[in-house]
Amino acid sequence: MSGIRRAVFASDLHLGSNATLDDFTRDVEFAALLETPQLNPSGDDRLDLVLLGDSFDLWQAVSEDECHQEESKRINLAYVPASEAVRLDEVRAKHLRWFEAVGRFAQRPGCRLVVVPGNHDHSLIDPTVQASLAGHLGLSGSPRLSFVNFYEDPTLRVYADHGNQYDRNNTYDDFARVDWKQDCPGYYFVKLFLNRLESRDPRIDNSPSGWGAVWHWLRRTLNFKLLAMAIRYYWQYSTDRRVPKRITPFADQPIAENPSTRGVPGHPAAPALLVAGRSARSTERFFSADPEMEEFLRGAYDASREVRLAVNEILAAQGSREGVRGTERGTARRRGPQRKPTGRPLSGTPRPSTRRRPEVPKPMGALRGVAATRGIAGPPEDIAWAENLFSEKPYFRDRLAPEAFRYVVFGHTHDALERRLSNGATYLNAGTWAAEDPGLPVVVAECPPGGAPTAKLLRLKDGRLR
Repeated sequence: MSGIRRAVFASDLHLGSNATLDDFTRDVEFAALLETPQLNPSGDDRLDLVLLGDSFDLWQAVSEDECHQEESKRINLAYVPASEAVRLDEVRAKHLRWFEAVGRFAQRPGCRLVVVPGNHDHSLIDPTVQASLAGHLGLSGSPRLSFVNFYEDPTLRVYADHGNQYDRNNTYDDFARVDWKQDCPGYYFVKLFLNRLESRDPRIDNSPSGWGAVWHWLRRTLNFKLLAMAIRYYWQYSTDRRVPKRITPFADQPIAENPSTRGVPGHPAAPALLVAGRSARSTERFFSADPEMEEFLRGAYDASREVRLAVNEILAAQGSREGVRGTERGTARRRGPQRKPTGRPLSGTPRPSTRRRPEVPKPMGALRGVAATRGIAGPPEDIAWAENLFSEKPYFRDRLAPEAFRYVVFGHTHDALERRLSNGATYLNAGTWAAEDPGLPVVVAECPPGGAPTAKLLRLKDGRLR
């Protein structure tokens, strides 16, 4: 008689190597998870442990030197599978206990380890990086280790992938290709912007919505020195010519007027209008499309010399570029080096003043350091992604049939949840182990002999899944 069929999904562990940026501190707890009864099959039981993407944070497995570069152009964006394997070596060196525990797990009778790539460890699609991981786990050439882009099991009636392919900021046009010039928008944002900010304040959370969380956090803390760095680094990221595609912030409408985001606890938009140039700005929207972020940055500009300097640097650079373009249009046939309107060579940029510039609008009200509270209205975005798997063709396969797949599992958003879909199927998100959460989430799908499959979101507490 066949035994229990079970799959356990853990997502977004974010094991890293950098002492400051590494979000995973749960080596002991993960080893305890592997000792729970659900992960110790007996007899004819069969178990898959599915690491559902972003298990390893190769975007943030970077040196301290990279984290403290003041110019984004000095940060190397290029990588190849061999260099990604080296990053994985460094992750293993910091998390030996985790690697040893997972390797022992996969050697148990009836157990298999399934690794699904996410966006932060997308290079796991490459055989070189896969071979490196297999070696670190003691599973080279073993059938007990599988690498797949998505997971499905007809007995459990479950479909799972990381979920990043449905997120416009973290999707790959060609998921099967390893090429830094074709990476998703989030890669360039993390490498050039977020890593440098998070190294200075690790409380800035690493998440798919990290670009919004940064500005939200800076509003709460009123750390004007860090805010000035954020403005400067965001400008560098936004103007780095090596970046082929950039993250998409909120729509053009202010948050309060945008039906898709109205009522959702907000992450204020980045100062997109400021970096977009003079033609994109107005007296009402000088820094940001979000009115609360706009007011905050106006107040910060008035209150902080450091913020004024950072903003003035951007305005001066934009003015110089616009002046150079105008000069070049008017003197296209002239020979010799072009100069800025100030008469200085193009390479000689004067240091801007910290005085208030007249074009920067003044605050309309009091400076507020804490974001306004919004009531929740509407489901999280990843629920819509799950719904669409049944109505549109997913990235990795044909669309799902409700009678064949009763459970859909994603990670990526870091928000553990369980929700019934409109067609009666159930969507589960496996959450993250990178947050400071006492209850560590996993999704457990199982089917007893001759029974119906079930899937539940459980949490590891006191060494037990419940």
